[in-house]
Amino acid sequence: MATSALSLRLRSETRAAHERVEAAPLLKSLFAPEFGMDAYRLLLQRWLEFFTFIEPHLQAVSGRYRYQSRLPSLEIDLAALQERCGDPCHTPDFRCPDWFPQSAEEVLGSCYVIEGSCLGARVICRHLEERFGDRLEGACHFYSIESSSWPNFRLYLDEVSEAAGMDGEKVIQGAKDCFKAITIHMN
Repeated sequence: MATSALSLRLRSETRAAHERVEAAPLLKSLFAPEFGMDAYRLLLQRWLEFFTFIEPHLQAVSGRYRYQSRLPSLEIDLAALQERCGDPCHTPDFRCPDWFPQSAEEVLGSCYVIEGSCLGARVICRHLEERFGDRLEGACHFYSIESSSWPNFRLYLDEVSEAAGMDGEKVIQGAKDCFKAITIHMN
């Protein structure tokens, strides 16, 4: 298999979009000294809204890769926090992004973003456990989703990108658009 693989191009060509996501206020606040349980609930609520919107599109991937829903983990975490913290987290009305993945290539680009995020989630999970200790018990399933599927997803992505008719530019654009939608939603 060639090493100028689409997964390597994606990493390089979406670096700026990835950095913008990490700078989105709600995500950046994770490591701020004042980040508390209410902020954590708000963050999970925003993820729930985002994944409720995008997951029907991601489920359409065909082949040996199967997208794993994040919604059950988010629902478990929010329920655990609700028990512990009382009042539900209220967020502004969710506005669906102007964008959603419309082609198989854009879906793959979006899956690249979502699957890759599991790598950083391990760092976030450790940070949350250190910050909240026992108060986090039962409320960190979303950030604990295994990243073990990442190498397999990258191989799958590279394999299908070599198939006739796969437009790598559309995959890259789908990833950039997914990063942008997350950035907007996490402001």
